[in-house]
Amino acid sequence: MSVLLSGGMVTTAAQSRPAAVRFSDGRIVGIGDLEPRPGEECVDCRGARGLPGGVATHTHPALARWEGP
Repeated sequence: MSVLLSGGMVTTAAQSRPAAVRFSDGRIVGIGDLEPRPGEECVDCRGARGLPGGVATHTHPALARWEGP
């Protein structure tokens, strides 16, 4: 089963533009001007920004190191 995220702003290493992202079996299978397929789950992402392939874009990996006693 695939899922289509559409209506949001997609940012890649090359550019940032309105686009849709399609996932199937937990993997990105398409980015661009995509139309929903019959039976596909569609998610309205208007007002959101997507970073396809980005993992943990907001982290605090060393926060404990900066905190005082």
